[in-house]
Amino acid sequence: MFIATSSAILNSKVIVAFAASMFAVTLANQSIQAATQTRALNTNPTKQAQANTVYMMFVFLGGAVGAVLGPAAFEIGGMALVAAQASALVVAGLIAWAAATRRNRQSRQQDKADHVAVEAEDRRTRQTT
Repeated sequence: MFIATSSAILNSKVIVAFAASMFAVTLANQSIQAATQTRALNTNPTKQAQANTVYMMFVFLGGAVGAVLGPAAFEIGGMALVAAQASALVVAGLIAWAAATRRNRQSRQQDKADHVAVEAEDRRTRQTT
């Protein structure tokens, strides 16, 4: 994606690389959507309908935002601005993903530390009785 957007930024008249990468991105997006939807549904098996509703709401919200931003960028700056905008959105997504991953990792480490503390307390309680 970055290669295609870079080529569109540098020479927006040559759109072949951008078009080919968009095909590859669409194919990858379908695979990713199936995988992430499965993950969302498995987070709480008793609330799969609600999880799917929230997941699909954000999928459509993302599509709606893209449908507004893409044509506006093209109108203002042509393919070069569309490509720059796509790159900026990818970077923003990577930053959000990194922040969420860091938060999840810290939460798991805290859960593990809490679990170890509870087990130690249980052992002390059993030893004193």
